[in-house]
Amino acid sequence: MADPIEFLMLQQARELPENRRLGILKAFVTFHVSHIDNVPELGQVLVVDHTRTKKGPHFVEGSRLLWVRLEQRGLTAWTLAKDTGLSRSSVHRWMYGDKVPGMADAETLRKRLGIPLSAWVKKARPFELPAARKAA
Repeated sequence: MADPIEFLMLQQARELPENRRLGILKAFVTFHVSHIDNVPELGQVLVVDHTRTKKGPHFVEGSRLLWVRLEQRGLTAWTLAKDTGLSRSSVHRWMYGDKVPGMADAETLRKRLGIPLSAWVKKARPFELPAARKAA
């Protein structure tokens, strides 16, 4: 199964004006639609793959563990954000190492996923982003 990063409710897409639908379709072409799935609270959604192959300057052990724990638990950045009240975009920035979470958010990740607070200041063990693995 592909690593999903984004969901779009198909019903809402149908209700958008034509020019907005085209923009969304262009975004999906960029992100490579993986499959259509059913999400209990949302209905039918499109699932798209990760395409980014480079880590950010703050990719640390916490970032690596975030990827690993999400995958182990069958979660996505979107579902983690929804379950915890965190911002989906922030979760993605932490995953890719563009930023590290503040103490309150790191504590939320510790409680939800068991990522130690110290992992956000440790050098990451070797890890290849999913899109980089596919490209190789």
